[in-house]
Parts: sequence; structure tokens; C-alpha cells
Amino acid sequence: MMTRSSMRKIQTLALWTLLGVLSVSLFDSNVVARPVAKGKGSVQLPQKFIRQRNTLSNMDFYYTNKGVLFNNDNVAGLQWPRGTSNSYIYGGGVWFATKKIIGGKRRKLCELGY
Repeated sequence: MMTRSSMRKIQTLALWTLLGVLSVSLFDSNVVARPVAKGKGSVQLPQKFIRQRNTLSNMDFYYTNKGVLFNNDNVAGLQWPRGTSNSYIYGGGVWFATKKIIGGKRRKLCELGY
């Protein structure tokens, strides 16, 4: 059973992780984004999968240009503090969702990063 203080530590770690990922993504000049054709009869454009390692904080983690966070193949993708073997997360991702009117009907759309 988890104590209140250990739960609070996990929540704090999750918040700092999210803030770290957002700050890296906002200030990283290597971020690549381009549209992908998904309509009927359209040709899907090839995309390059880029996995990078965070170098700016005390958290050691990986992120990609496709929304995958903390994934380093078959090993943990987040260690804290940096340089230790304390593994916390093996993978995660970003979800984007919206409601949009298409053809006169309101539709729910969702894109998953992982």
C-alpha cells in the first residue's frame, strides 16, 4: 500500500517530467513536423522517426518526433536522478483530441502518440 507521501512524490515527479518534456519540445530546434495525407486515395508520405535523449535536466529520458515519450526499446526510458539505475517509466505518449464538424456532422477525432 502506498503512503500519502510516496504518492505525492510520484505526482511531483510526473509533473516535473511533463514540464521537462514541454520545455524541451518548445526550445528544441530539431523538431520536425509535416502533414501526412490520410484521405481516401491519397499517398502516405514517408516520415523519419527521430529518437532523442534529454540533456537539460536531472531526468534522463528519451522522446521522439512522433509523440512517444520515455521509450528506449526494451529498457526503461526514464531514469531519475540522471546517472542512476532508478527506472520509473517504460513508455508513454501524447494524445490530441478534438470535436470537429465534418460534412455537417460533429465528429470526435483523436491522434495517439504511443
